[in-house]
Amino acid sequence: MTEACSPSVGAPAPSRTPPFGSFWRRLAAWAPLMPAADYLLFRRYPVLALVLFVLIVALAALIAAGPRALHVRTAAGAGILAASLCPLIDGIGPLPVLFALAGLTLFALLAAGWFETRAGRALADLLWFGATGFFRLFRDLAVAVKACRGPGTRRRFGAWLLSWLLPAALGSIFLGLFSNANPLIEQWLRLLDPTALLRAIDGWRAFFWLGMGVLTWPFVRPRLRRRIGGAPPVTVTVEPILPEAWRRAIFGPMAILRSLVLFNGLFAIESGLDVVYLWHGTALPSDLSYAAYAHRGAYPLVVTALLAGGFLIAATRDGSAAARSRPIRLLIHLWTAQNLLLVASSILRLDLYVAAYSLTFLRFAAFIWMLLTATGLVLILVRMTLDRSNAWLVASNFAALTAVLYASSFIDFPGVIADYNVRHSREMTRSGVSLDLDYLQRLGPRTLPALDGYIRQLPASAAAGACAVRNSLAASYAVEPTGWRSWSLNRWRLDRYLADAATGGAGRTCAQIP
Repeated sequence: MTEACSPSVGAPAPSRTPPFGSFWRRLAAWAPLMPAADYLLFRRYPVLALVLFVLIVALAALIAAGPRALHVRTAAGAGILAASLCPLIDGIGPLPVLFALAGLTLFALLAAGWFETRAGRALADLLWFGATGFFRLFRDLAVAVKACRGPGTRRRFGAWLLSWLLPAALGSIFLGLFSNANPLIEQWLRLLDPTALLRAIDGWRAFFWLGMGVLTWPFVRPRLRRRIGGAPPVTVTVEPILPEAWRRAIFGPMAILRSLVLFNGLFAIESGLDVVYLWHGTALPSDLSYAAYAHRGAYPLVVTALLAGGFLIAATRDGSAAARSRPIRLLIHLWTAQNLLLVASSILRLDLYVAAYSLTFLRFAAFIWMLLTATGLVLILVRMTLDRSNAWLVASNFAALTAVLYASSFIDFPGVIADYNVRHSREMTRSGVSLDLDYLQRLGPRTLPALDGYIRQLPASAAAGACAVRNSLAASYAVEPTGWRSWSLNRWRLDRYLADAATGGAGRTCAQIP
């Protein structure tokens, strides 16, 4: 791409563009990212290598931002990025990768001059960046190609080629003379084999480079719906879909009041049954077990509470007549309390079901989801008590969600699940269900410490099946990629445990079972 074409993708172009303008600076920062990704990530099992690559992309974003990055917001972004990488250092997984991408996004935007104090607008900006960033490279290429087809471009491009004619011709002559005069230079030139480079490029590597280019370009040239640091967005008035009379009839105070009276009555029936059968322990009908009763309601009741929360937000929207009505506010407080009881009953139902049928990853996630739902309901009460806006409520819920997910990203879910199931298995407690060895095998090698504890408690004659699973997990872990690229705290802890177990420090092992 020539100097004449470059400004259209960056800042507004003057008639003469300096050779190292903002676009070229971004291009120079972005170009090394693909080779770096190839070295660190391609056909690897990257953990620490992925952390290093995120830091390299952050450095490229800092270089691309140029002088704009010299402010305190960049330092704040660096702190956010460091915190977001901690879960990834602990171990790879969907949540750690998500937090690393979020931290990198915030760092790139803050370094480019973005700053938004309104929580709702900031969240919208981040979601927009995540949804449209992957298309940024293709859009910028289209803009650049269009600019290069402008008037006078061919003439300037021809002049640019001619300016390289003399240096290229004389440089080739001098290089040929030096190769004849110096055997070392001649040997170096013979080592240059363009066909070797072509043989090294395969389809998967080319696809990987393209994917890395598309993924990293938005961070060196971050753009939002409105220009970063530019004028405020224009307010657009949208006509309502429903006539005013219809909206008052459907969503007015009287409709909301009737809804709350009906909903409180329906929820009171469900809450009363839960209090009688779940909390008080009254005997169920003979054809219905507590586990079945608990399982039927654990998930639907959480969905019910979520729908109720959405209705509460809509019913008490900012400035509405319903939000100022005292009877409606009292009914909302009563209904929110019933929803909290509903969520508590759902947690108890799930706890009873887990006690009967063991813990799984989805059931663990359901516990977390229920706690978040309860937090959202409490925040609705706080919003009404303190007379906050819906924007405050959305921001508070997002902060709670972020905090819970961030804490969850440090949890060793396979290890915790395996340890719980071992301690509550029939073999350990003489009640409940037998340990599901197949499920532990699907969870992976991080269940090995819990599985070893299980094997040590079994009589030797009954440990053959568990030892077969244990040996299979250990063998699969032994062939996993090793080296500094794959290092993580989780892997380091498991390596230390296995080394201790191999020397007999962990007690009886399968090798000692006849």
